[in-house]
Amino acid sequence: MAATALSGSSGPADLVPVDRSLEVGVLRGIVAYRWLTIAWASVAVVFQRDHLTRAGVAVVAIGVAVAFTAWSTLAARNDAGWLMRGPTVVAETGIGVGLLLLDGVIWGGIEEQTRRQSLPWAWPHAAILTAAVLFGMRPALAVASVLAVASWWGELEVRGGQDSWVGVGSKSALYFLAAIGTALVMRRLREASRQISAARAREEMAATLHDGVLQTLAVIQRRSDDRELVELAQRQDRDLRAHLWGAAPTAADSRFVTAVRAAAARAADGYDLTVQPLLPDDLPTLPADTDRALGGAVSEAITNAAKHADATRVVVYAEPLDDDPDGHLVFCSVNDDGTGFDIDATPAGRGLRHSVHDRIAAVGGRVEIDSAPGTGTEVRLWVGGRTPM
Repeated sequence: MAATALSGSSGPADLVPVDRSLEVGVLRGIVAYRWLTIAWASVAVVFQRDHLTRAGVAVVAIGVAVAFTAWSTLAARNDAGWLMRGPTVVAETGIGVGLLLLDGVIWGGIEEQTRRQSLPWAWPHAAILTAAVLFGMRPALAVASVLAVASWWGELEVRGGQDSWVGVGSKSALYFLAAIGTALVMRRLREASRQISAARAREEMAATLHDGVLQTLAVIQRRSDDRELVELAQRQDRDLRAHLWGAAPTAADSRFVTAVRAAAARAADGYDLTVQPLLPDDLPTLPADTDRALGGAVSEAITNAAKHADATRVVVYAEPLDDDPDGHLVFCSVNDDGTGFDIDATPAGRGLRHSVHDRIAAVGGRVEIDSAPGTGTEVRLWVGGRTPM
């Protein structure tokens, strides 16, 4: 379930739905946390009822917490927007403060050696978690501060346990740790969620454009006799593909990266072949001859897929290597969805072996080619070290 924007203002922004599925999922988990903590607190009260100085107050206090927990469960199922409002966090914080203050009242006459599970136990943590999930670290720290003050006041002033400052300090520290930890985790989760959403949106846009705009531009390039129109279509085609599958080359790019993008542009212009480069920013700097050899080998693999494999898509993937036994620095694969071939029985297989293998072998790298009729082709390359001969 995705909730919409909760702002009270009206305007165009209110018409755009905001995906709050991450927050809703976490809030439902916090509901389960409330039930577990209140169940344990209730069990402790029941088993130690003979030691309570004000059992009726304990029952009422636990009942209020149970009522709020039950309401939060219904809200999570029906309209999670109620759980995302500031007043809800304030109300839960208020209940937590009340439980912490009453803790000293209901156990007031108990000797330290017979004492005890605290009245609220960990239930007040839920308010901190909710504040951190919805509003960030500062509001969560504010809630933690309020609960810490209530814990100190209830233990040291209401109950008069002046020798309990270590336990109260530990409880307060846990409040602040919960606020900080939850806020940091949610920040990372939101960042990951945004990246995943952006990637999905890009894929959907790419599919739409490839089936419509890019195909139209390809038809224009093949059939038009107007040179200016063809050049315009080529530029627009390259710009769209660069936006969808990789940025345009810059002066800082290696020869390998530049060669991949140039081969992708040629394949798109001449064969309507989509080349998707997945090239990380942290590839190590290769020696000039190795960099040149890798770029040439990958270009040949792309060209082979375009000319001979009847492929519609090629994925070029590269990653740095940290612990390769042969000391190679970079792994790269070129994977197409073409017709594939018998490597040993066809001229294309021998030609690919020659054009790719010889380049990489000359700089101490390793090549593996995996293909069969009807399964596409994958060329795997390791460079940067020296393969034992």
